[in-house]
Amino acid sequence: MQFRWPGAASLVLSALLMRVLAAAASLVNPNDEARVAIDRGIGYWTLHAVFIAALLALTVAAFRALKVRWGEGLLTGVLIVASFVVVIAAESSLPTLRI
Repeated sequence: MQFRWPGAASLVLSALLMRVLAAAASLVNPNDEARVAIDRGIGYWTLHAVFIAALLALTVAAFRALKVRWGEGLLTGVLIVASFVVVIAAESSLPTLRI
């Protein structure tokens, strides 16, 4: 796999962290992945595990291809999670778009 865009590692890491947080949130209230998995009879956590494993493989591949140091990757992950927390905390004060 060849990556030419330096932001590829951050992009797939962000997607991975979003899916991990969605799986954690699914403990309280089943999300779409959990509902589809239940409807298909394949188990509550199956789709979560499949998507997280695929994104983890892509993240590792991107980090290796771009030669990202693990310290840099960890810092990027912390910044991504911090930005998620800010958006989630500020959600109630953000304007609502009605289309």
